[in-house]
Amino acid sequence: MLQLLARLLLLLAAVVVVEGHLMIGQSVAWLTMIMDRAPSHGLQESIETTFSGKNPCEICYLLQIERSRHREHTSIPEATTIAKMIPLRVSAASLLFPPARFPHTLPLSTSVKSQWQGDIPHPPPWVV
Repeated sequence: MLQLLARLLLLLAAVVVVEGHLMIGQSVAWLTMIMDRAPSHGLQESIETTFSGKNPCEICYLLQIERSRHREHTSIPEATTIAKMIPLRVSAASLLFPPARFPHTLPLSTSVKSQWQGDIPHPPPWVV
């Protein structure tokens, strides 16, 4: 149970570090704008006006304020969202579900004999 809680906290921290909460908020804002505008303007026009950026909603304004506040506090370019994701070379599955500490190792090659592998004993020949 404690490991599950630790993994969830790790996942939450990773989402916050790469500004996932802002991405989720922007997605919610876009979907809300499309749903609000679709009955009066039609689906195609509501999608065009949503993604044009000319008519932002209140959620979009709040997200812009949050992003600008974050940029004011960030003085180094390495702290941008995309720069945080570039060095990630480990898959998310291995972070959330790491391998066992002592995995069973198999020999690298069966043709190489070690000191523990002797010749297979053969029975003596039959005398008739």
